[in-house]
Amino acid sequence: MRGRVRKIGIISNTSRTSGDARRRLLAHFGLTGYFDSMVFSDEIGWRKPDPRIFAAAAKALQTPIGEILHVGDNPVEDAGGAENAGMETLLLENPTPSDEQKLASSVASSAMAAVGASAPFLGNRIRTLGEVLTHLSR
Repeated sequence: MRGRVRKIGIISNTSRTSGDARRRLLAHFGLTGYFDSMVFSDEIGWRKPDPRIFAAAAKALQTPIGEILHVGDNPVEDAGGAENAGMETLLLENPTPSDEQKLASSVASSAMAAVGASAPFLGNRIRTLGEVLTHLSR
């Protein structure tokens, strides 16, 4: 995997499961070799959509932030946060979001609006991860 041209990283907000526990889980399933960097909020002190977590990921990847494509499933934390930080973004739409996901997105959008943060994400959307490859080939 190290011979590939593109780098792949993880940016994850943690809550009950620490970044260390997530690394161990990925290692258990033999997945850590697919990632060039892993940035977890509990380890660096910033959570998405804070632009500093995206900047930390760019630094870990040794890649200018404007050359990174961020793929995420949360319109505020992932797509909006990455876009505001200067990354190209793709929003992976969940065709059947849970009530908890709908509520969380609504609360986050309201909170961002209350502090004058950016408008809802209006950028590129995908329905499957396979569409990332189509997007990259353009």
